[in-house]
Amino acid sequence: MTSSARTRIEQMREQGRQAIGTMVMSVDPMTTAIAGSVGLDFVVIDMEHGPLTIETVSRHVLAARSCGMIVFVRVLENRSTLIQAAMDAGADGVIAPKVQSVEDAQRLALAVRYIPGGRGACPTVLGAGFSYDNWDDYRQTNNANVLAIPLIETVQGVECVDQIMAVEGIDVAYFGRVDFAQDKGCALDAPEVLQAAISVRTAARAAGKLLMTVQFNSEDADLVVHNADLMLLRAAYNEIATNHRARQAEQRRA
Repeated sequence: MTSSARTRIEQMREQGRQAIGTMVMSVDPMTTAIAGSVGLDFVVIDMEHGPLTIETVSRHVLAARSCGMIVFVRVLENRSTLIQAAMDAGADGVIAPKVQSVEDAQRLALAVRYIPGGRGACPTVLGAGFSYDNWDDYRQTNNANVLAIPLIETVQGVECVDQIMAVEGIDVAYFGRVDFAQDKGCALDAPEVLQAAISVRTAARAAGKLLMTVQFNSEDADLVVHNADLMLLRAAYNEIATNHRARQAEQRRA
């Protein structure tokens, strides 16, 4: 039986390894398959900013499972129906944007879990294995292993981060520095952004929660999200074009 995402991440943490992943915004699940083929540990399927439908998400989930990767879905907003759809599609956990309060955190923690949580029960979906077999065991296993990940990315969210991390059922802290800087009205490299990142990290560790971050300031994080697939693709093409034109220019000068 495959270990749960939670177990795998905790095992990597015990071994001194970080789980590394990427944000996926492409509608093509081949992007996820490529990420898995090079040994990434997880993908974040981005429904907040990417042009993705729940059908597309299901295809990405299948691609990830074929590579043994963990799958998180970032939903458009912290709404129970959107979270349920992501879970039914087979997500190992859900990232909810702009979590700013205890109430926001509780909504997320309940929405990813079956009763006593708020997730509706439907065995005939990918996330539940299309079967009623051992339903009670599956429900309990899901509730214990799913990962609820609040995205702390506003001034209010950072101010309330200690209380958010104390909410039962919140599993991972994720700091969003770009939106925080925008909300704060400062540059990305401003001291306030670094201090906010430290506050989120401190709150997560004090509450015994996992820490997710982007590749900046990621030294002690448990999960590190690298650039989005489309940005990486652009960077690769840009490098090809730049290097080729530089060689041509050098040849003309010779």
